[in-house]
Amino acid sequence: MRVISGKDYLYCPENGVFEPWVDLGDMVESGQTAGLLHFPDTPWREPVAVRFASSGFVICKRVPALSQRGHCLFHLAA
Repeated sequence: MRVISGKDYLYCPENGVFEPWVDLGDMVESGQTAGLLHFPDTPWREPVAVRFASSGFVICKRVPALSQRGHCLFHLAA
C-alpha cells in the first residue's frame, strides 16, 4: 500500500465534534461521506457532511472527538 497524493488525507474544515461514518480497513470512494461535523457551541446549526476527495483504504481514523480546523480526520492508501 502507498499514499499517492495529498488528497489521501482528510482534514477538519472547521472546529466541531467529528462523528466518523467509516472504519479502519474500509474501502471508500471519492465523494463518499466520511462523517459529520457537529457544532455544540451552536446547537441550532445543522451538522456538516465531510467527504473524501479520493478513493482508497482507510489506514488512519480519528475517533469521535472535539476537532479543530486542520486536524487530520482520515488517511487513505491505495
